[in-house]
Amino acid sequence: MTDESIRERIAKLELAAENQEKTNEEILKKLNQITTEMTRYKGFLGGIAFFASSLWVAITLFKEYILQHLVK
Repeated sequence: MTDESIRERIAKLELAAENQEKTNEEILKKLNQITTEMTRYKGFLGGIAFFASSLWVAITLFKEYILQHLVK
């Protein structure tokens, strides 16, 4: 192998490595966006679950009172 062919192969490998690094950075950005969205949705769903369970507890505790006033 000549020095020129070795240099060409090294240049190709460096280019491939740079392209791979760019691809990896893009993938990491997307993963961070996904993580952020999942965190937001988990908080939203947690709030809904808390509200629903609180409503259920309130209905259970005041069931007799609610029934008496609705039946009138």
